[in-house]
Amino acid sequence: MIALPRPRLRSDELIGLIIAVVAHLALIVALTVHALRAPAVIPPPPRVTVNLTEEVGLVNEGP
Repeated sequence: MIALPRPRLRSDELIGLIIAVVAHLALIVALTVHALRAPAVIPPPPRVTVNLTEEVGLVNEGP
């Protein structure tokens, strides 16, 4: 069996790989913490009165 040489990362590639792994782990932690928080309570909007009529706007009320 022929032993192939193991490919090695250059120092700049290794630094980039470490930064990428750390950034992904930080993202996973941030998303997990955000998902575990209690959701903010949003109050319902005030009710609006709606009039269904065909007579609205038939008279010009401008100056």
